[in-house]
Amino acid sequence: MINIHPYEYIYFNRLSGGLIGAYNRYETEYWGLSLREAMEWVNQNSKTGKQVLVAGPLDSAKIFAKPGISVKEAKLIAKPGSGVGEVKESNISKPDYYLAIPRWNLQKAFPECQEVYQVVRQAVPLTIVKQCE
Repeated sequence: MINIHPYEYIYFNRLSGGLIGAYNRYETEYWGLSLREAMEWVNQNSKTGKQVLVAGPLDSAKIFAKPGISVKEAKLIAKPGSGVGEVKESNISKPDYYLAIPRWNLQKAFPECQEVYQVVRQAVPLTIVKQCE
């Protein structure tokens, strides 16, 4: 539990393969609390006026954004037959930063953007941050 703090809710018993065994088989970061840590990273590494698109629980990131950073929710549309979420946002064609929890492969959106940070516990990514500027 110490290794996954403050995300104790993502604990999986070692008999089931632990957290690493659950990754890609079960939903791990279902509350989206790691978006706070990701947003804090964006706050420290970006300038005011940037746009952040969040694929996950919006409030988990938005309330921690520093003043002057615009945080919007990603609209999700499933690609037919793929089971992979495709991110569509009408107000932002390409954000400055993209925060995604690895649910429905949301981290695969914006493949042209560089992955710059991950919130990780026990070698499992909980939130991925991409920089698109």
